[in-house]
Amino acid sequence: MDRVRIKHVDYLASLTFDFSVKTGRAPLADRLEGKAIEVFVTHRQIDPAILEQAAKLPIVLMSTDDLKADLEKGLGRTINLPSDPQNVATFAPNLYIYHVDDTQACVAGHLYREAPGARRVGNYYKYQSCTVLNNGLDRPLTAEERRYQRDADIFRARHLVEWAEIIEAYYEKTAHYPLQHRTEGDKIVLVQIATRQQQNYLDPKSPSYVKKIDIKGPRFTLVSVKDFVAEIERVLQREIDERYDPQSVPNGAAPLYLSYFADKNGYLIWTACQTCPMTSNSFSTLLTGGMPTINIGSNWFVKNIGKTQSIASLQANKEFVDFVGNGPTRPELFEQLERAQVHESKK
Repeated sequence: MDRVRIKHVDYLASLTFDFSVKTGRAPLADRLEGKAIEVFVTHRQIDPAILEQAAKLPIVLMSTDDLKADLEKGLGRTINLPSDPQNVATFAPNLYIYHVDDTQACVAGHLYREAPGARRVGNYYKYQSCTVLNNGLDRPLTAEERRYQRDADIFRARHLVEWAEIIEAYYEKTAHYPLQHRTEGDKIVLVQIATRQQQNYLDPKSPSYVKKIDIKGPRFTLVSVKDFVAEIERVLQREIDERYDPQSVPNGAAPLYLSYFADKNGYLIWTACQTCPMTSNSFSTLLTGGMPTINIGSNWFVKNIGKTQSIASLQANKEFVDFVGNGPTRPELFEQLERAQVHESKK
């Protein structure tokens, strides 16, 4: 049921984003009066205990019908809102939660098992997707910054594909994905593909640590990029060209690294995309902090994790092709950075 919940949350998040793009506000945001608004999205009767608990919070509770009506008015079409597939609540409330305040609009669901992008809350996992002002950045990008970030996003997408091609080459030789042999049961291996400078922002012991960009779950097994690269090169019997996000300093909730996940089902790798669009049929999805990402994964992840692409399907995606366009306008800086970082893990 978790994969259905993930698809539902992604769908609701895409409606929220489409609405904000079309209307300039989040659904129900015009009714904000000092307190956040929440909607328990379900067609079922809500447990009175949940309503009692909500009444104690500094929020205004509105109905699923209110949300549906505002979405339909703003998007100009009929909207069918999904419900959690479980009829009787067991491990967690069997409903989705829409939350909107002055800074963001989020949709959350409750998962039974751990999944990429979900975090543990008590005895369940919360999977949440948010639409945040300025794509999760600390402030709007200037025209010059947007030109830079668009070029950077094209290189981020190229780097994502290059890493995926290396991972697939590894699979062709071994019939499993890098570090997959380290996973047991429901454990997930995570590699944060970051330079030494970028790792300072991901180390809780560092004075430069930025928690909001450090996206990892408590049950993930963290493996260094050095070990990741060494394992790949051991199998491929050649050096690889390492690729890293060109962003050196955080500018909001955007991760300045790529994330590689491996579990018993296969692999998923994603990169941030600061200027990517996010529409219901697009090639990008949203992290909890509101930043769009592009995801590539193996067959199981393509089928079960919303908007995960294969290499081929991403390269054939018309919106992705249109986004990349004729390539970066000023590639020289990024190409120079690539050359300097090509063997970063060995330094």
